[in-house]
Amino acid sequence: MSTWIRDNSHYITLLLVFFLFFLLLTPLGAFSSWIAASDHTGYYSITRIDPADDARIYAFLRSSVIDGDIDFFNEKGLFSRFNLTPTGNSFNKMYAIGSALLWLPFFLVGHIIAHVYLSLGYPVITDGYSFPYLAMTGIGSATYLFLGIIILYDFLRNYFSRWVALVTVNVVWLGTFLPFYAFIRSRMAHANEFFMTCLLLYAWFYIRKRADVPVYLFLFGILAGFFCVVRLNDSPLLIFFAIDFLAILYSKYKLREIAAVKRILKGAATFAVIFVIVFSIPFVCAKIVWGDHLAISGIKQTTEGENDKVITPLAKLQRIFEKTEKENLWNFFLSKNKGLFLSSPFWLLALIGMYFFWRREKRWGSIVMIGLSFPVIFNIVHTSTGLEYGIRRTTPALPFLAFGFAALFEYTRLNQLKWKKTLIGLTGFLLIFWQYLQLIQHKVILHYNHPTFITTALSNVPKILMETPELLLRSSSWMKLILLKDTQFQDYNDIFFLLIFPALQLTAIVAVLLLYFWVKITLNADGNVNLNNRIIKITSVVGGIFFVFLPSLLLFTNPKADATEIKSRQNLAKEINKFDLVTRHNMVFADIDRIYHAIAISYNNSDQLEKSEKYVNKAISLKRDNNEAKFLLATLFHRTGRIPNAIKTYGEVLKMDPNHALSYKNLGIIYIDRKNYENATFYLQKFIALSPDQEEAAMLKSIIDRFPIKQN
Repeated sequence: MSTWIRDNSHYITLLLVFFLFFLLLTPLGAFSSWIAASDHTGYYSITRIDPADDARIYAFLRSSVIDGDIDFFNEKGLFSRFNLTPTGNSFNKMYAIGSALLWLPFFLVGHIIAHVYLSLGYPVITDGYSFPYLAMTGIGSATYLFLGIIILYDFLRNYFSRWVALVTVNVVWLGTFLPFYAFIRSRMAHANEFFMTCLLLYAWFYIRKRADVPVYLFLFGILAGFFCVVRLNDSPLLIFFAIDFLAILYSKYKLREIAAVKRILKGAATFAVIFVIVFSIPFVCAKIVWGDHLAISGIKQTTEGENDKVITPLAKLQRIFEKTEKENLWNFFLSKNKGLFLSSPFWLLALIGMYFFWRREKRWGSIVMIGLSFPVIFNIVHTSTGLEYGIRRTTPALPFLAFGFAALFEYTRLNQLKWKKTLIGLTGFLLIFWQYLQLIQHKVILHYNHPTFITTALSNVPKILMETPELLLRSSSWMKLILLKDTQFQDYNDIFFLLIFPALQLTAIVAVLLLYFWVKITLNADGNVNLNNRIIKITSVVGGIFFVFLPSLLLFTNPKADATEIKSRQNLAKEINKFDLVTRHNMVFADIDRIYHAIAISYNNSDQLEKSEKYVNKAISLKRDNNEAKFLLATLFHRTGRIPNAIKTYGEVLKMDPNHALSYKNLGIIYIDRKNYENATFYLQKFIALSPDQEEAAMLKSIIDRFPIKQN
C-alpha cells in the first residue's frame, strides 16, 4: 500500500489540492449574483441559476429529463423563454446540449437524492430546480475539471519532469479563470470545455501514432463531434488536428506506404461519418425549436414591428469581423478590467515559454502553437466587454499554454539553478495567490464589471490583509465545522451543504481517478495504443445511444405547440414587457403560474378587473394549490358583486390555509353587508385573533360591539 501511495503521490496531491479549493471557493456564490461582504450566504447561493448561459445550458438538461422535451417555456432563469420562435417554442441557444449530456449522470443522482429527502418528509420538490439537482450538476462540472487536470498532467509528463508538470497543471487551473467557472459559476460550460479539450488533445497524441487503424479514427470522430457539441465556438480548433492529419498522410505517401495510406483514408471516412452524426445534435435541436436546422445561434429580433429573423452562423461571423476594432488587441492582453497578462500573468510566462518548447520539439511544438492560435485570434477579434469574469472564451487555449509554461522552467538556463524546484514552486504559488485574491474580491468587494477591476483589486490587497483577513477564508461555515466552533445544524440544508455535499464531491473525484487508472492500463509503457475490443464495443454502444438514438428521440417525440398555445404565449410575452425592468428580471426565476398571478395583480390594481380575472384563472389552472391566486380570484368575485362565488372561493382558501387572516376579514365584511351579524362576528373575531396588532383590529372590534346581536 505504501508503495502504491508513493508511486501515485502526485495524483493524490492533485486530488487534495482540488478538494481544498472546492471547500474554499464553492461557498463564494455558485449561480448567484454579487454577494455583499455583510451577507455571507455560504453554500446556499448554490440554489440559484444565473440568468445567462448557465440557464440556457441547464434548461436542456432539466427540460429533457423532467419534461421529456426541449420546449423551454416553463424553464426558470432563462431570459429568452418569453422570446418565441416561429414554431411557438421558446428561444434557446442550440449548442448548449453538450454540457447537459455530460451532467446527466450527476443530475440523475440529484433526482434520487431529492426523492430520498421527500420520502423522509423534507419539503424538497422533485422538479429539477431544488438544491439536490443544482448541487449535483455543480459537482459534475468540478469533477470534469478534475479529470481534465489529471489528463493534462499525464500529457505533460511525456515531455517534462514530475515536479514541473505538477506545478504547471495547478497553475493552469488555479492561476486562471477556471476556478470561477468550476466552483462559482458551475453551470457554465467552461469546466466541461477544458476537460474535452484536454481529452481530445491527449487522445490525438496517441491515436496519431496509429492513424492507419480505422477504428481509432472512428473513436476520435466521436470525441471530436462531442467536443463541438459541448461548445460549438471551439469547432475551428479541429483545423489544428486536420493539419496534423494531412501531414501524417503526406509522410506515409512520401514513403510510398500505399497500404497505410489506404487504411488512413478508410479511417478518415469512418471519422467523417460518426463526426457528422454526433455534430448533428444541435442542428436537430434547432429544427425542433426554430424549424430551421441552421438556426443554432439564431437570435430573435425584439424590435417592435420587426419580423422574427434567424441569424445564421456565417452571418454572425461576418458581423464579428465588421465590428473589429484596433483596440481589441490591447484590451485582450492588457485591459485593466480583464486583460489576460494582468489578470493571469500565467499567460505571459506561457507565451514566452512557447519559444523554448518549439526549439526542442519543433514538430509537436509547431502543432501546439497552431492549436493555440485559434482561440487567441477568435478572442482578439471578439473581445468581450460583458458581465463576466476573465476572458472565458480562451478556455481551449489553456492546455496548449501549459506546454509553454512548463518549457520556460524545463528548457531554459533556469534548469541549471540549484534552487530550481523552489523557484518553480514559488512562481506557481504567487500566480495562484493573485488569482485567488481576485476571486475573493470579485464576490465580496468589486463587481465583476468594474472598469479597472484588476488594478483596483491589486491596490486592495494590503487593505484586505490588514483590515479584513477573514475574507481569505470565506467558507466560514465549513471552517467552523472543522474547528468544532459554534457548530449548529439549523435544518436539513445545513447537513446537506456542510456534510453531504463535500462528501459527494470527494467521492466523485476519487471515483474518476480510479476510473482513470483503469483506463490507463490499456496504454503500454512505450506509448503505443492497446485498446482492447471490449472498450471499443462499449464506446460504440454508448456512442450509438447518445449520438444516434438521442437526436432521433428528440426529433420525433417533442410536442409541437398548437396555434392556441402559441397565441397564449405571445400574449403572455406582451404582458410581461409592460412591467418595469426589475419586475421582469424577477419574473425570470418565477413559475409560469406565478407570472400569470403577477399580471392579474397588476390589472387588479389598475381596476381592469376582467383582465385580472382572466389571468388569475390561468394561474390557478396551472397550479391548483396557488392559494394566493385563489384569494385574488375571491376578491375579484367580491368586487364584481358575485357574492356566492366569493364566499365559496374564500372558503377554499381557508380550507388550504386555516390561518389566512384576510379571507376571514373579507368574509366578515360580506356578512355585514348581508346583515348576517352572527357569521360576521365569527369571521371578524378570527381575523382579530390572527392579526391583533393591525390597526384594523381595534376598529373591527368596536364594530362587532355595536352589532344588534348578543355576543357570547
